[in-house]
Amino acid sequence: MAAYNDRVPLKDGTVLHTTDGKRFHILHSTSIGGSAILYSAHLDGSSLDVTLKEFYPAGCVRVNGVALDPGLAAPDASPALRQAFYQRLERMAQHELELSQLAYNGSFHALPHLEQLEVCSISQPEEPVHRSADGTALPCTFLYLPTLNPSKGFFLSDLLAECAAYPRDKEHPFGALMPDEPRSIAAPHILTTLHLIRLILDALATLHKTAIHGDISLGNLFIDGDLHTGTLRGAVFLDFGSARLLDAPNGKTAPILPSEKLYTTPLFCAPEIFTGARSGEPFCLTPAADVYSVGVLLRLLLRKEALAAYRKFPEDLAEELKPAEIYPSDTVPSARPVLPQLNRILSAAAEPDPEKRIPVAEMLKEINALIEQLSAPRFPLAENLSSPESFIPHSRDNELKAIRKQMDSGVRPIFLYGLGGLGKTETARALLRQCKKDGMRVAFFNYEQSVRDTILNLEFTNYRYNTKTPSA
Repeated sequence: MAAYNDRVPLKDGTVLHTTDGKRFHILHSTSIGGSAILYSAHLDGSSLDVTLKEFYPAGCVRVNGVALDPGLAAPDASPALRQAFYQRLERMAQHELELSQLAYNGSFHALPHLEQLEVCSISQPEEPVHRSADGTALPCTFLYLPTLNPSKGFFLSDLLAECAAYPRDKEHPFGALMPDEPRSIAAPHILTTLHLIRLILDALATLHKTAIHGDISLGNLFIDGDLHTGTLRGAVFLDFGSARLLDAPNGKTAPILPSEKLYTTPLFCAPEIFTGARSGEPFCLTPAADVYSVGVLLRLLLRKEALAAYRKFPEDLAEELKPAEIYPSDTVPSARPVLPQLNRILSAAAEPDPEKRIPVAEMLKEINALIEQLSAPRFPLAENLSSPESFIPHSRDNELKAIRKQMDSGVRPIFLYGLGGLGKTETARALLRQCKKDGMRVAFFNYEQSVRDTILNLEFTNYRYNTKTPSA
């Protein structure tokens, strides 16, 4: 398999014309997966940028603007063999369309709509225009992803760019630039990393009811969220070129034949994919292959030197991602309190034997426990309000537990009371956050005149209380 990111994307500013009259302007490449390159592009006549996916498998080269097997790049290469290669890319696109739609039918963690483009000309800056003689489609394969744009979320590469560009503050909640440290080693805050991994594992738990992805990597994930507000809502899988359906009874894929090519991202793919492909015999995969890839991604987000290699020294990335213990000096300060647990998770995800590897559900449970440990609500209060010198911090964990116990027993209503400044409002907010996390519908509003009138006059209730006494 080829080295990580060894392919050359189309240049920024490239213009693609399609046979049905569309014109796309390539803005920049956003990610490179095992079988394709993703681009941010502008479609003439559209107000939003879109995403294009060029099928360009690892190990291929670019000839006359299109991807080609290097063995067929010579001018005297067999036209029949070239045609067979182009047909294989077409089949990959069809496979992607079918599997992504199947995955979407059972999950919101896959793209709902893909469209294949017929590109008739490719015009790269400072290069000749590549077009067919008769104006028909060129032998290249592009998918148009109109729902994948900045209004919906961002790529992980965008988040890493944000980390390296700004310090963490209200304006840049994902910023991670530290004083006196080079930008290349800026890593996300540990809670950001853990929330991302949780979203990916949650998405995998749903996907694994139907299929395995087979190529989880930095370039094959789109995050449903907002970089500007620090919002993370979900993870969307891209590039189903290596995905395989699972046989429900045994939890394995159908045997993968030696003649089938798996275009995975080498540094992220599980060892059983390598050994199976090299064995010359049919082999099966399990969901454990995706767990291995998630472990590699977690290691990349934690290790500062791995991120430096990703950003500046890609030839060193393989060495930086090898399974090994992470030391406090290797990672961000926010990760150090839970580093022993993180190393245990990484070791379990990197287990060479897929049958001994940590399952998705167990890994998700471990990640959730770390998030809870690092984000447990604390509410500082003074033991003696008139004596700042005797300030002792306390939490409201016991009060929160007591309130939840009353709620679960059906007590209604529940009132919080006490002197001003004791933390009643913040305790209520913490309670609502817990309730929302547990799937309850919650609302927080300001009291006006009376509790009854405040509740009955809320617009979302669609109800108005009649204060008049009905006549006899």
